[in-house]
Amino acid sequence: TLSASQASQFTPVTQEELTAYETGFKATFPAGRMQLNGAAFYYAYINKQLRGRVSDPLFGHLEALINVPSSHVWGTEVQWTWAPVGGFTANVGATYLQTQIDGTFENFSQFGGPPQSFSGNEFPYSPEWQANADLGYRYVLPHAMAAFVGAGLTYRSETKGGLENDARLAIDSYTLVDLRAGLEDELGR
Repeated sequence: TLSASQASQFTPVTQEELTAYETGFKATFPAGRMQLNGAAFYYAYINKQLRGRVSDPLFGHLEALINVPSSHVWGTEVQWTWAPVGGFTANVGATYLQTQIDGTFENFSQFGGPPQSFSGNEFPYSPEWQANADLGYRYVLPHAMAAFVGAGLTYRSETKGGLENDARLAIDSYTLVDLRAGLEDELGR
């Protein structure tokens, strides 16, 4: 939801343009019990749409969708899936990501003041590292029932909550753990 004191602040931004380069592989191993996927990518943006600030005569600097004239993203990702025995599955994945605002770009800080340069800054909410792992086991029981147990882990490295490089917008790295167990019938209930 965007705040505004006049309708002109809801003027749409320019559609972003993306040139994407990607290469990758998918490798399935004997008996289809293991698969390894990997990719590398480079995205070049013109008019990337990000949240920034616009000047409002009544309220000052308000959040709005803005265009960043030139920017890029590059990274790699890998995913490994393994099912060594019936009922057991393991999935592990990781992504490495770099983002950058290119050329000249100025906008307002979230904390007020005149426009400042954000050239060379990273995108907000774009952690450098992301990883996940999930292990699960499913056992078929009599009477069309099944029992399952599993655990999941998700990791995100530190990032920031705005265009500026300001310690007040830092988002610490974190890890989430998910544990599950249950019973289900043949319809998945």
